[in-house]
Amino acid sequence: MTKHLKELVLPPHMRDTEVKQQAPPVVDKGYNKGFDDGSDNGIEVGREERNYEIARKMKEQGDPASKIAKITGLTLPEIESIN
Repeated sequence: MTKHLKELVLPPHMRDTEVKQQAPPVVDKGYNKGFDDGSDNGIEVGREERNYEIARKMKEQGDPASKIAKITGLTLPEIESIN
């Protein structure tokens, strides 16, 4: 982890490398796993929101639901629920 990234994501008491080195490895692994899981989840949510945004715009332009589904990966019921 780069110094800049540490400053953004680590709590102040974990930014000091000496303190982090003294922490048990389990804590570090748990933190890293939690951070990675959270990042992956955030990325997935962002992609889903973007697909809905694209579908909404396509729907406003009158594109057929089948085309919207093919491009966004959304299901037909999901597309039909977009206002």
